Amino acid sequence: VSDQAGNPATAATRTVSYDRTAPSLSIGTVSGDDRINDAEDESAVTIAGTTSGAEDGRVVSVTVGTVTQTATVSAGAWTTSLTSSQVKSLSEGSVTVTANVSDQAGNPATAATRTVSYDRTAPSLSIGTVSGDDRINDAEDESAVTIAGTTSGAEDGRVVSVTVGTVTQTATVSAGAWTTSLTSSQVKSLSEGSVTVTANVSDQAGNPATAATRTVSYDRTAPSLSIGTVSGDDRINDAEDESAVTIAGTTSGAEDGRVVSVTVGTVTQTATVSAGAWTTSLTSSQVKSLSEGSVTITASVSDQAGNPATAATKTITYDKTAPTVSIGTVSTDDRINDAEDESAVTIAGT
Repeated sequence: VSDQAGNPATAATRTVSYDRTAPSLSIGTVSGDDRINDAEDESAVTIAGTTSGAEDGRVVSVTVGTVTQTATVSAGAWTTSLTSSQVKSLSEGSVTVTANVSDQAGNPATAATRTVSYDRTAPSLSIGTVSGDDRINDAEDESAVTIAGTTSGAEDGRVVSVTVGTVTQTATVSAGAWTTSLTSSQVKSLSEGSVTVTANVSDQAGNPATAATRTVSYDRTAPSLSIGTVSGDDRINDAEDESAVTIAGTTSGAEDGRVVSVTVGTVTQTATVSAGAWTTSLTSSQVKSLSEGSVTITASVSDQAGNPATAATKTITYDKTAPTVSIGTVSTDDRINDAEDESAVTIAGT
């Protein structure tokens, strides 16, 4: 410009920036897996990301659920964090993280979003009954033994670690249930007695369930069983069958309360083990129902694990018929005279 006298002003200059390109913005993985668990919410949780086109010093607004924080761009990156209390104020489940920034020209970036899961509830875990009665016996260890259970809060595909004594197997959660098995050789590698089963699992957020435990008994040793002498001499006579006849014996390895089945000929009775011994009896009428002659007694028992003892047997004699006896004629005429008494006189009969 110049004035009316024609004097020109010194030219004025100014540099402006023309920027019509919006910056870009991204949010990085949160807590390593986009899941915040019960352990991780005990300390601050970092939210970070990158930007291209937003200059150093620009402020990023970050909203996590209902909590809003700010971060400052530096060398194309930004970071902020939520305190433990801020994280705990969030509702469990899916949480949306939203970040916004604009460049110095005022061009806003398209908002960046990321969905994270906040799960601070640990799953639950249980172990079901093993082998029907929590006892593994000598027959059951000949094939695989199943260990199974349920879980609530552990998602499908989560791996359950199952330790049985010294053997560890894994199972996969499906529809709230899990199952694995020990091979016959793995079962046989266990020590007899009480065996602890322990199961562990964590959910996808990393919350571990309280370990589930169950005690089972592994007993592959069959008990032994014997039958004692009956009626003092293993013979029942006509006088003895007028009252009850006791059948008794001993056992090793059959626990108190186990039932012994005792068959005498055609009569079956039961006895209960107490302190390694058992006893039962046949009534007089039951004894008299037996056939005379040799009578077989058989006793059977199994232990609590289901291992059967080798059956004990004993043969006795039942004889209720009295013998007959007769005396023959003495000295041919039942008279002994003076001559006959000079020598031995025979007494005989049948």
